[in-house]
Amino acid sequence: MIQYTRATVMFETTEGLSVYVREIEALEGYERPQAFGIGIATTDSEGNLLDAFFPVPNYNCNFTSAAIFATVLGYRKGTNTYTLTRTQLSHILEHFTVFDGDGKTHANIAAMKSILVGFPKSHDMREIIVSFIGAEGSDEGPVSLGDIYLRLHLLSHRFVLPNTIKATPGAIMPKLPNVAWTSEGPIAVSEVNTRILRARLNGDPLRIYGVDKLPHMTDYVVPPGVRIADSARVRLGAHVGEGTTVMPSGFINFNAGTLGEAMIEGRVSQGVIVGNKSDLGGAASIQGTMSGGSKVVVEIGDRTLIGALAGTGISLGDDCIVAAGVYVMPTSMISVFDKQGNLKYGTQAYKLSGENGLLFKRGQEGDLEVHPNKKAVELNPILHAN
Repeated sequence: MIQYTRATVMFETTEGLSVYVREIEALEGYERPQAFGIGIATTDSEGNLLDAFFPVPNYNCNFTSAAIFATVLGYRKGTNTYTLTRTQLSHILEHFTVFDGDGKTHANIAAMKSILVGFPKSHDMREIIVSFIGAEGSDEGPVSLGDIYLRLHLLSHRFVLPNTIKATPGAIMPKLPNVAWTSEGPIAVSEVNTRILRARLNGDPLRIYGVDKLPHMTDYVVPPGVRIADSARVRLGAHVGEGTTVMPSGFINFNAGTLGEAMIEGRVSQGVIVGNKSDLGGAASIQGTMSGGSKVVVEIGDRTLIGALAGTGISLGDDCIVAAGVYVMPTSMISVFDKQGNLKYGTQAYKLSGENGLLFKRGQEGDLEVHPNKKAVELNPILHAN
């Protein structure tokens, strides 16, 4: 690795900085990270990380910043998280003085300056961290809490889609601690009762919003163009498409979400993707990969309605309807009808997975039937204005 010294970091031109970065990237073994970010982490009293906030997550971009972080921290490739001192951060910023006063927005530089100014010199249970996710195509999954939170930020910022960034339950849950999420931020479960007593003695009771491995998305990321009536029902790592409305009873899990306008009054489980202009009715649910150990990823197409108290364990294509109260399980026996209402054949529901233009309903005898869908699903533009 190029030896880092104070004398090497002042550049008179952007080309000088670019040459330096090319030298770093030409080093044997160096690989551009797929993603990286500087963040603020909360720790417990023993220094274990509880969470991480990344004001500017970077995905396949800003490789100059990545290279400068790498040469100061000793990063070459792969997935890793480093603790950064205030002195190191100050030195990193010296690389970018060539951009001062150019009138342009440099999000990473602005974030670093904010952290340097705002982060207390004497801090308690907080760290400055830099996390990297290895090059695209790498088989390496999450290795630390830092890169897990970076993945969750990438999802909620809409930089990546669910099921594309190795943020599955099996990959991240064993590496995350149970945390008390409170009005004073995350607190280790083993320390929360002491903090409650301290808060009571100070006359400022501590509010505990939950005890879980993941926090609410809106405490870390508020994507533009969405309405979320109850922030407790959308976890960090949810991908909430622009134009989506999540009603008070709606829920979106991590590594799941919507691709555009959608009405969510039911449950979008882990791994599930809901298409544009689709509607998930009150108390409806979509089976995720955490349900009963299922590994099948369920996707819902565009302009599709799952009615109140209904649900599906199979994928639905575009322009489909699942009638209220109907749950379509993969192994459910279902009678298939043609456009004239004639019975064609019987089959198991999973064999219809992903097909377009289907209406699932109960027949007169209560049996599950599927017909060609003749009704258009449309979201009310007034009710869904964001």
